[in-house]
Amino acid sequence: MNFKHWQWETHALREKEKRPTVKEIASVLFENDTQAYRFALVLTLVKRKGSLMLRDMPADLPKATWHRYLETGYELGFFDKKGDAYFKSNRFTNPIRNFGEYYEKWLKDERDEGDVAPLFPNALKGRHSGKKKEEDGGV
Repeated sequence: MNFKHWQWETHALREKEKRPTVKEIASVLFENDTQAYRFALVLTLVKRKGSLMLRDMPADLPKATWHRYLETGYELGFFDKKGDAYFKSNRFTNPIRNFGEYYEKWLKDERDEGDVAPLFPNALKGRHSGKKKEEDGGV
């Protein structure tokens, strides 16, 4: 994710809202220009047609690639999905705000949660898993 918070402060946002572009949206989500271009293309196609199916995507890329970008848009809340069709939507407005409020409350909570390793038992922890190695001299 390529989110630079200072570019989205209130004043900067008001300037951007005067002329919104798909480039701003895609550039926040993808640092790689190729990925940003493909996602921007998916966004514009869905916006133009209102709804889109995988079979309607251009033949210049494999269907699996287009499916990945459509599913990314669905998972992020840009699209809604009914059967095989993807519809333009804005499902992320409230969840993002709610997540921001949740994060703010977590920051203010003074409890120490301790080690996070037990919270993610299936994660690959690598060399920093908390086990001491003799050659490292510690963690």
